[in-house]
Amino acid sequence: MTRRVHDAGALGAASTGEIGPHDGREQDLQRLMLDALAADGLWRDLPPNVLLDGRDAWVVADCIDGRPFADGAAAPLSPRTAGASLAALFGLWAGGTSVAADDVARAALRGGLPVWVHDGCAANEAAGRVAGLMASHLDALDAVRAAIGCPADADADAGSGVRCDAAARLARALEGGNPQDRLAQFERAGVRRGAYAGEHRELVFVVNQVPGTTLDRTRVADAFGGAQAFDVDAWALGDTARAAARVMDLDDDAADAIADAMLDFALTAAFALGNDRMRIVAVS
Repeated sequence: MTRRVHDAGALGAASTGEIGPHDGREQDLQRLMLDALAADGLWRDLPPNVLLDGRDAWVVADCIDGRPFADGAAAPLSPRTAGASLAALFGLWAGGTSVAADDVARAALRGGLPVWVHDGCAANEAAGRVAGLMASHLDALDAVRAAIGCPADADADAGSGVRCDAAARLARALEGGNPQDRLAQFERAGVRRGAYAGEHRELVFVVNQVPGTTLDRTRVADAFGGAQAFDVDAWALGDTARAAARVMDLDDDAADAIADAMLDFALTAAFALGNDRMRIVAVS
C-alpha cells in the first residue's frame, strides 16, 4: 500500500530535549527517511494480541524507542507508544484513577493483556517533565494534534481545562515516586522487564495511524545506517485504553479519558525528548 505522509514540522523552539538531527548529514538522512515512510519497506503487520469485547484487538506493549533490542530482551509483538505498558498507568493516573503501579500490572496480567517495560525508558525517566509540558505546551500540543488529524475537544476552552487538569493529576501521581520504582513494581507483579541497546539516534517522531501496522525498527536502522525513528502507533491507543479500563473495572467514559491522556503524553514526549530539528510526521 501507499501511505500518506504528512510532515507536521520541526519542533523548533518548543523542544526541550537533545535527540534528533545534529548536523547536515543527519538532516539529509531525515529527509530520506520521510520519503521512505510512504512505502511498505519500513513497516510490518501486527497480529491482534487480545480479545476485547468479543473482537480481535491490539494492546500496546512496546515503546516508541527506535533503538534495537538488547539480546533476548524483545518486547511482545505489539503496537508502540511512549513508555510501553507504563503508558496505560500514566493514562489511568491522568484520568483520576488513584492506583499503585503494581496493582495495575497485576490486573493487566490477570486480564490476559500483554505487558512489558524496559530499563532506560526515556519516557518513563522524563515522565514528570512530560506531565509539566502537557500543560505548559498545550498550544503547541494542540497544533500538532490538529496537524496530524487528531484534534482535541472541539470546545477549546473546556477541552483545555480538562486536559490541564489531567496533566496536573498525572504530575501529582508522579510526585514521590521515581522511574526505577515504577519498573520494579511492574517486575514484582510478574511483568517481564527488558532493555534496548546503544544510544538514541532517532531523527523523526512518527505518529502511525494505519491500523494493524508498526514501524519496524530493524528495517529503519538497516536502511539508514543505524539511524532510528520514534514511533507512536496512535491507532492502537483506543483499544489499549479500553482494555485498561476493563481490567480496572472502569466505564467507557474513563476509557476515553485514558486514551486522550495517552495520546497527549506520547506527543508531549516528543517535545521532552526531541531537539529543535526533530520532526513530527503523521502516517495514514
